[in-house]
Amino acid sequence: MGDNVVYPHHGAGKVLRKEVKEVLGDSREYLTIKILHNDMTVMVPTENAALAGLRRVIDEETVKKVLAVLQDECSEMPKNWNRRFKHNRDKIKTGDIYELAEVVRNLAIRENEKGLSTGEKQMFTRAKKILGSELMYALDMDEEEIEWSVEALRAVAAVNRIVVALPPGELDAAPAGTIAVEGGAVRSESVLNALAAAGPDGDPVIVHDAARPLAAAELFSRALAELAATGADAVIAAAPVSDTIKEVGDDGRSVVRTLARGRLWAIQTPQVFRRAALEAALSDADDALLAAATDDAWLVERRGGRVRVVPAPPENLKITTPADLRLAELLLDERR
Repeated sequence: MGDNVVYPHHGAGKVLRKEVKEVLGDSREYLTIKILHNDMTVMVPTENAALAGLRRVIDEETVKKVLAVLQDECSEMPKNWNRRFKHNRDKIKTGDIYELAEVVRNLAIRENEKGLSTGEKQMFTRAKKILGSELMYALDMDEEEIEWSVEALRAVAAVNRIVVALPPGELDAAPAGTIAVEGGAVRSESVLNALAAAGPDGDPVIVHDAARPLAAAELFSRALAELAATGADAVIAAAPVSDTIKEVGDDGRSVVRTLARGRLWAIQTPQVFRRAALEAALSDADDALLAAATDDAWLVERRGGRVRVVPAPPENLKITTPADLRLAELLLDERR
């Protein structure tokens, strides 16, 4: 019990219990599952679980592949509205995570280019919630992790408003006193949504990943101070690269050259921006560029903006595996 599973056409959920129930005089064993994005409870006969498409939540490697699907170009869909609706509905029904991601991507692109009908808008919203619920489980992003980051931001005197971007259907998970906003299909889209929700008067702006919950208030303050002192457009937390870095060729294996390690920094968050610079960088980028941006400072760089780094401590790690989470919990225990 307690396993995270996916029930096709409903989304990710947690198995609450396994129990035997009598229905019409016939005793059968059922799994009771609570669906994440809408708190609905469903019961699935254990013997029919595989037939119903019940499966485990995707792993980290599959998450990367799903994100690649979301960033790809729109695939061909029927031009007729009724056929297109059925085409996408059938894809969602398969329970296949890649088919679902394709539906979300295609509808997002169509909404941006031509708009969606009422029925397709409802389908798009539902598909995003189903996909978002599984990604949230897969990335092990829970409310406690978000709370850790919010606590650090609240300790920074200069911060007067905190916006938290969350998966569709999970806005209630935002910590008290913060503004909840629905995240986008890609990182920069989430930043855009959060920036709009923050209001027009916030400057500078801090962008931070909840997956780095060990960032101390002191790191945020140093980044803000560097921005004020240097007149830069952005200041980003980073760590000097300690490993030797080699570039490989198109085959993904053959070494082309060894890079000069002394000038390389691994980029992290927090990242602080002059609001005007960040807004201009985001508005100037098309959908493909936003999808490709794993770092908002890069968007500022490509417009000629000045970006500086501040050294981040080793404990500002990114939680992507269960081992990272255990280490983070140990470090937090030491702080308390």
